[in-house]
Amino acid sequence: ILKLPKGNLSFRFNPDLKRQLRVENGGSEEAPLAVELALQWLAAHQDEGGGWKPGKFQTQCSRLRHPSCGGQAQYADTFDEAATALCLLSFMGDGHRPGDGGPYDAALTKARQWLLSKQNADGSFGPSQGAVAYSTSIAALALHELAAVGADVKAGAASLLALDYLSKAQ
Repeated sequence: ILKLPKGNLSFRFNPDLKRQLRVENGGSEEAPLAVELALQWLAAHQDEGGGWKPGKFQTQCSRLRHPSCGGQAQYADTFDEAATALCLLSFMGDGHRPGDGGPYDAALTKARQWLLSKQNADGSFGPSQGAVAYSTSIAALALHELAAVGADVKAGAASLLALDYLSKAQ
């Protein structure tokens, strides 16, 4: 069982407390480097429009002039909203957020805008068939997190609209 401070998750923004928690929970010294390399990969493979598109990672590989990463998604374009939300959560989980002036600020700001632009009028995310509940659930979580860590009123309102859609869809 992980030992985390009681209350909120603001420890993510305190490097000393993050280090202490990693040690107390048996994390390795290599863990921060692994996380940083993963975030660098995500940032490099972000679509120019701001989202992450599992079916088009290879496009970014050729733009970056490195060998293709391979592994194109089976359901290309079906999970773009969910993938973008998961990437946002990955960055925020390491203490990064839009507007923080950090190394991923521009990428996160574009991702926030892209995700907000993809919300359907009924509050859902994703194409009208298939992955709507999945994409909407993950997008709602990411938007709620954006609202919580950055006092983002627009993201908070979008999150509530998504949750309302999900509650009505049950």
